[in-house]
Amino acid sequence: MKLLVTGGSGFVMSVLGRHWLDADPAARLIVLDAAPLDAAAVRYFAPVAGRLEVVGRHPLVIVDGAHNVAGMIVLARSLAEEFAVEGEAQAVVGMLSGRDPTSMLRALTSAGIRSVVACAPDSPRALSVEVVADAAVGLGMEATTAGSPAEAVSLALGWAGPDDRIVVCGSLYVVADARRLMVGDRS
Repeated sequence: MKLLVTGGSGFVMSVLGRHWLDADPAARLIVLDAAPLDAAAVRYFAPVAGRLEVVGRHPLVIVDGAHNVAGMIVLARSLAEEFAVEGEAQAVVGMLSGRDPTSMLRALTSAGIRSVVACAPDSPRALSVEVVADAAVGLGMEATTAGSPAEAVSLALGWAGPDDRIVVCGSLYVVADARRLMVGDRS
């Protein structure tokens, strides 16, 4: 389920909005509001930060905590339906061991993603970048490896044009690092 909210700071801070996001792991809340969230709203929604969150505009940069096949399918559907771009689409992806990179990346191809910058999450359980890159190549995608999530995001930004889209996903660790790089610490 998706919920589009305009002028949404009041709704976003509501118990209803938070309950809705907590109750449905596939839920997406899209807020169209020129006013940024205040400090209280940022703290209140810290547990759901990084869920289909726009952190850059030109190119469009989205972070999403999808870290399993089901999450990647929902992410890909949301990208295709709500965040289509005229330019190229690429992904920065890092995963933990125990994940199936081929199935996870296959889901992203339906959203037009044709290239991947593979990186390792900052975790002892990180899946090697080579395994992720090899899975991407096996699906016919272009793949590059990076030494860290920050380097991966920087590479993707360097290659992207203003009409392109970058999605960062695969691990909450990778998303957290990308958010810090793109928006800093808002709390």
